[in-house]
Amino acid sequence: MDKALQPLLSVASSKPFKIVLASGLLFVTSEIAYELYLWLRKPRKPKPKACEVFFINRRRIVDPFPTAQEFLFEHINRVVSHIDRAEKSICLAMYIFTMREIAEAVIRAKRERSVIVRVVTCNSMVGNEGSYLRELIEEGIVVQYKYNCDYLMHHKYCLLDTEWYCANCLIAYHIAEYGEPTKNMQHTLFDKAVMSDQAGLLKRFGSSCARCKPGTKKTASRQKPASDPLPKNGMLVAGSSNWTFPGLTTHWDTMTYTSLTELVDPYTVEFQRMWYELNDPVDKSMLKNPMYKTQRTHEKPMFSPNGPLSLETSQELKVLPNPDRYSPTERWQMKEAVEAEDFYGEHYAMDYIQYSIDKLGICVASLPVQSKLTEDQSYRIKAIVEEKQRQKDLYKSIEDHGTILLGLIDVLLAIVYDRLTNGNELNEANSHINIHRLAATLSCFVEFEGVHQMLRSFYRRSCTYPYYRHKDISEMCVQHVAAQLACEERPIWIQQQLLHAYNAFKTTDCAVLNHYFIKDYIRYTELGLDTETLQLCVGDMEKALTGVHQDSLGFGEEVLVQTMLRDIMGQEDSDSTDSDDYESTDDSGSDNESVASEDESTNPNENVLEKLMNLNLSG
Repeated sequence: MDKALQPLLSVASSKPFKIVLASGLLFVTSEIAYELYLWLRKPRKPKPKACEVFFINRRRIVDPFPTAQEFLFEHINRVVSHIDRAEKSICLAMYIFTMREIAEAVIRAKRERSVIVRVVTCNSMVGNEGSYLRELIEEGIVVQYKYNCDYLMHHKYCLLDTEWYCANCLIAYHIAEYGEPTKNMQHTLFDKAVMSDQAGLLKRFGSSCARCKPGTKKTASRQKPASDPLPKNGMLVAGSSNWTFPGLTTHWDTMTYTSLTELVDPYTVEFQRMWYELNDPVDKSMLKNPMYKTQRTHEKPMFSPNGPLSLETSQELKVLPNPDRYSPTERWQMKEAVEAEDFYGEHYAMDYIQYSIDKLGICVASLPVQSKLTEDQSYRIKAIVEEKQRQKDLYKSIEDHGTILLGLIDVLLAIVYDRLTNGNELNEANSHINIHRLAATLSCFVEFEGVHQMLRSFYRRSCTYPYYRHKDISEMCVQHVAAQLACEERPIWIQQQLLHAYNAFKTTDCAVLNHYFIKDYIRYTELGLDTETLQLCVGDMEKALTGVHQDSLGFGEEVLVQTMLRDIMGQEDSDSTDSDDYESTDDSGSDNESVASEDESTNPNENVLEKLMNLNLSG
C-alpha cells in the first residue's frame, strides 16, 4: 500500500505541485475576496421608513424628466401602489371619494387577490353621483354608514393588512385608553355596548385574535406573497385630504404613511368602533337616484371627443360620469338638452332690453387686439411645448385639421366673450367658469361638423350662461375673432388668448382638465397650425354669421322678450295714466308743460319708453 502511494506522495511533495496548488488557492482566494468586495460595494436597499409624511402640493422628483402625468399623479400613484400591495384586508374610512384610479385598485384587490374590503363613509356620500363608493357597492364590497345622521363621518384614512381586534381586546383597549364607561357619562353606541351589550360585541367581532392568544394564527393571505409586501403590522394611510382629484394634486393637504404600532392600533380601534355604530344597510334607491353630484376625476383629456367635463349650472365644474359610454351624437344631444333646461328666459329678456338701452356698459375697446408676446408669454409657450418634446411629430402629422380648428375657434370665441365682458381683464372669480361654459369644446368635448353648427352652439351658450347675454355681443365676438384670424400675426394672437385661458384654469383646481386641454391647443398652434384650412374656416364664418345671428336660438326667446316688453310698456302706460289723473286740472296745461320740460331735462332715461317701443322684437 505504501509502495502504491509512494509516487503520489512524491508528486505532492515536489516543488512544481506545490507551486500549482498555491496558485490555485491564491486564485480561489482572490475570487472570493473580489466577490466579497463587490458585495460590500453593492448599494444596500434602504430600510423602509416607519413613517413618511407627504404634502400634496409638493413633489419629490425621482425621475429628472417626469412626464406631466407622472408629475401630477405622484400622490395618486402612491396611494394606488400601496393598495396594490395589500394581501389580507383594506379598511377604508373616507368622506369624499371620487378618484377612479383608487377605486379600480380597491376593486382589483377584491377581485384578483380576494382581499377583504370594508368601507365606512358618510350617508351623504353614498347618494352622491360623483362618488365611486357607488361602484364599490355594486361590486359587492360592504359599505356602511349611518342613515340620516346629524354628524358627518369626516375621517380620511385607510388601513392596509392590519389585524382585526376581537371583542375582548377591543373592550380592553377602549377601557385602557378612555376609562370604563359609567351611567353618568355621555355615551356613544359603542360605549353603551361596552357597558351593557358585550355579547353583541362578541357576536360582531369574535372572542379571540392573535393579540390575546399568541397561538392564534394571524389572518393569512390567500395569494402568494407579494414581491414588495407591506410591513408586518400593516400600514396606515391617513391625512387631511379627501380622495378627490384636487385633494390629491393641488390642495394644501397632507398624507401620512406609517407602520408604527402606536399609530396603527388607535386607528384600527376607531375603525372597528365606526364599523359597529355606522351599520345601516345601503339604500339601493340612492344608487339609482343620486341626491346630488360632485366632481369626478378625468376620463380622457386633450383632443379626444370622449372628454371628461360636462356643463352644470352651479359655480363648480362638474363631470359627466363614464363619458366613453356616449357616442358623439349622444353627447351632442345631451348638450342641447342641458342648454334648453338651463336657459333662463327672464334673464335673457332683461339683458336684451337693457342692452338696447345702454349696451350693458360693455366697451368695444375691451376686445383683445394684436400685440407682441411678452418675454414671460414666450417663455411659458416654450415650456408648454417642451413638456411633450417626444410628441412633437404627432402635432405636425395631424390629417384632419378641420375638426381641431373648429374646436379651437369655439374656445377662442369663449375667451373673447369673457375678455369683452370683463374689461379685457382676467377675473379669477369667474373667467374660468365663463370660458368653460361658453365653449362646448371644453364643457362637453363635442366635435363640430361645420362652421354653422359651431357658431350656433356658441350663440346658444353665450345667451344661456354668462352674466351678460345678448346676440349682438355674440356677433361682436365672432366678427372680432374672424378679423384677428385673418391677419398675418394670427398665431401670436391665438397664443395670447390661449394663455389667458391657461392662466384662468391654472388658478382653479376644479378646471384642471380644461387647463391641460388648453395646453394641447397651445402646442398645436405652435407646431401644427394649418393656416390654409383656418382661412377657409374664417371665410365660412363670415358667410354663415348673418344667418346664425338672425335665426332663433331654439328656446322660444322671441316670445319671452315680447311678453316682457308688453308688461313693461303696459306698466309705463298705467303709471302715466295715474299721474295724469292725479295732477290734471282744467287750466294747468302750460304749467304741466313746463314741469314736463324740466323733468325731461333732468331724466337720464328720457327716451327709454320710445326705445322700448322701437325695439326689433324678432330677437
